[in-house]
Amino acid sequence: MISIITVTYNNFNDLYRTLDSLKKIDGIEKIVVNGGYCAKTKAYLSNFDGIAISEPDRGISDAFNKGVSQ
Repeated sequence: MISIITVTYNNFNDLYRTLDSLKKIDGIEKIVVNGGYCAKTKAYLSNFDGIAISEPDRGISDAFNKGVSQ
């Protein structure tokens, strides 16, 4: 299995476009680390079919490390 880790910080449009492009690929694990407070992003991730982590982080490296630890 291949894991795709996507990190976002208050950027719903790019996150949506990224996750939409992954819908056609079978056999992948999708992990999203959301470090921002965008209500639109949180609402979207509440119905996400992968792993979603929504909590503050200490920057992009910290966010990627949270995704890898899943």
